[in-house]
Amino acid sequence: VLANKEENSRGDIEELSKHCPVWVTEIYSLQDSLDVILMLGEKADVQIKAQKMVTNIQDAFTHLRTQISSSTKTAAYLIWENPIMLAGRNTFINAMLNELHWVNSIADESSRYPEITENDLEKSHPDLILLSSEPYPFTEKHQKEFNQKYPNSKIILVDGEMFSWYGSRLKLAPNYFEQLVNEVEII
Repeated sequence: VLANKEENSRGDIEELSKHCPVWVTEIYSLQDSLDVILMLGEKADVQIKAQKMVTNIQDAFTHLRTQISSSTKTAAYLIWENPIMLAGRNTFINAMLNELHWVNSIADESSRYPEITENDLEKSHPDLILLSSEPYPFTEKHQKEFNQKYPNSKIILVDGEMFSWYGSRLKLAPNYFEQLVNEVEII
């Protein structure tokens, strides 16, 4: 069984461990995800396929880095509406923001997913407010509301899978990110 420290409770992992092997992952960076792919390739005896996947993902992110501007933007990545919750700095989502040269506008490093008020969000003055498709499904209705509340920020609906699903999904992320960056530059 493959479990993730953030997604699975300690009790569930301990119970499963009584019946079968359990590998617990802790993913904070692109490299963490690539290391897990290689570990799973070893466990499943498909090391060559795993290494090829890792190489393809690395190459795609290397290409992405050459395609995007090095100018930095600040971004608030919202994961929930009420209360307003954001992806904090010590998250895989934050690592993906960094790949785009976007800096998390949330200064609080003590919480992985801090709750904030509308006033806190406004005070952070993000260049971009990213409304994720998951876990909360932000829609165009929310985008319009946020445009009215925060006219000095660009409000963008984003595919949460591309920012938070590590593993093989990373094969798709660089193309999505390149399109997203281009969209941001045009808006």
